[in-house]
Amino acid sequence: KTMFNLILKVLMVTLVCSSSDESSCLPPTIPNGKYPKSSNGWYDDGSTLTITCDGGFEHQNQINTTTCGNGKWSSAPVCERSMSACSAPPKIPHAVIIHGYQEVFAAGSEVQYECEDRYTAHTEKSVCIQGNWTAVPTFQSCGNFPVIENAVAQQTSRYYLIYRCPRLYRLVGPERVKCISNGMWSDLPECRGINTSMIIIFKDLLKRWGEILI
Repeated sequence: KTMFNLILKVLMVTLVCSSSDESSCLPPTIPNGKYPKSSNGWYDDGSTLTITCDGGFEHQNQINTTTCGNGKWSSAPVCERSMSACSAPPKIPHAVIIHGYQEVFAAGSEVQYECEDRYTAHTEKSVCIQGNWTAVPTFQSCGNFPVIENAVAQQTSRYYLIYRCPRLYRLVGPERVKCISNGMWSDLPECRGINTSMIIIFKDLLKRWGEILI
């Protein structure tokens, strides 16, 4: 049985090798470029491939095809960096780039920055234009959460706070507070105490009204 399996493997290898003659070509290596993959791992004699360069790269001398002939590829296209492409965008304190890492960006590419909690900016994006990034955003800190007497702050996002008042207090002013682009918090609310004497009088009236009904 072992000998039979060995013979079978040899026959399979022979069949695979014989299906590709010496005039076929192996896949070419094209740095920063891609092309349709062959299902059987090689390309027949006379096959022509059209190479597509990655973003930020362009064909040298506008040559974008290569042809298999007698087991060799004709002069393979070269994908060189475009003059209008940008390098990796600059890093900014208190912010991260929401984008997969890459070394080269095509012209027109846009990257989005996300700031840390309690930081804000006029804009949070930068665009690659003619090899340079547009002015990158600067992030301002709004500092610690504003302390409001008798109020509790709840953070609902990186920019917004919601203030709640305890029992016997009511909120006066905006419920939501925002960290704005100048590094300041927007207008703050306040918690004002409810007149407890009026509450006591109201409860007493309800009690008496109930006694009258009984």
